[in-house]
Amino acid sequence: MVDLNFIVASSTLPLATVMSLCLVLGIIIGLSVMSVFTTKLKWQHYRLQKQHQKAGDVDN
Repeated sequence: MVDLNFIVASSTLPLATVMSLCLVLGIIIGLSVMSVFTTKLKWQHYRLQKQHQKAGDVDN
């Protein structure tokens, strides 16, 4: 059992539960950060593709 002391409350949970929560939280944060970067790169790719089309260089 692991004691978790927060600012406003405290709790006692099994170690496996705490580690599972940390794993899930890490996956969620990682996917969120990755989706932001992926969206930015897709938008950049779209803009560059439009610039190439305007220049007359139509290479897919």
